[in-house]
Amino acid sequence: MRTLKAAILIPLLLALPAYAVTLTSAYVSNPGPVSAMNTGGALQVYAYCKYSDGSTTNCSTTDIHGNRVTAWTSSNSAVLTVNGSGLASGISIGNATINATITGGVVATPPFVVTVSGPNTLGLSSLSLATTGGVSSIPAGTTNQLIATCTYSDGSTTNCTTTDIHGSAVSSFSSSAPTVATVSSSGLVSGVGAGSTTFRATIP
Repeated sequence: MRTLKAAILIPLLLALPAYAVTLTSAYVSNPGPVSAMNTGGALQVYAYCKYSDGSTTNCSTTDIHGNRVTAWTSSNSAVLTVNGSGLASGISIGNATINATITGGVVATPPFVVTVSGPNTLGLSSLSLATTGGVSSIPAGTTNQLIATCTYSDGSTTNCTTTDIHGSAVSSFSSSAPTVATVSSSGLVSGVGAGSTTFRATIP
């Protein structure tokens, strides 16, 4: 009796171990980049994490790799302070550095140097309002954030929806027709019903 044998080649796919992306360094910056403010002014800074695959994330809050700032520090709290969200406040004239510690104890390098000068001497020339994205209509039940822009006597502009580097900030927002849309104290517009309205902002 003849014995028949058959063979078949079955490709075997081996799962490769996942490539571990590791945190290599971090730094602190401002998108401007702005590194100066007046006493009484505020400046938002952010932490950025660099990874072994060449990518960079904003890790001021938890990023896609699970890393985030665990502590913000100022080298001289008599010159400026920084809160838990990375918002720096100018206290007195001088220089100070802002630094961040990331998950696992990684310290941002180099620290971000900020110069605080005396009270703002620039005149506020104008204040303008715009919607986020420049939209001119929103459906009822949705929201949109107003953005206030301050223009100063030297031609410079800032976002002064909240306190800017010169200490200016919108103190109140209002809607001419609250039955159409309301606006919160922070400038968040909420669509209510059909119609049109005008929004106004005030700076003391």
